[in-house]
Amino acid sequence: MARAILNDKGITYAGAHASGSDRASLPRQNLVDTANEHLAKTSPWGHKKGARVALNPRMLVF
Repeated sequence: MARAILNDKGITYAGAHASGSDRASLPRQNLVDTANEHLAKTSPWGHKKGARVALNPRMLVF
């Protein structure tokens, strides 16, 4: 599912966080990580503070 989203040319992604810069937790990178069977990274400003997490498959339905 993540790979299909990455291959869809009609989807654009946020390129920055409102609170700062952490490229590893940007939406596109989270999809790349998930497509490669790795955990996604939360931003360092949220309640999980940069934790590695699995994306819920329901988030990937488009």
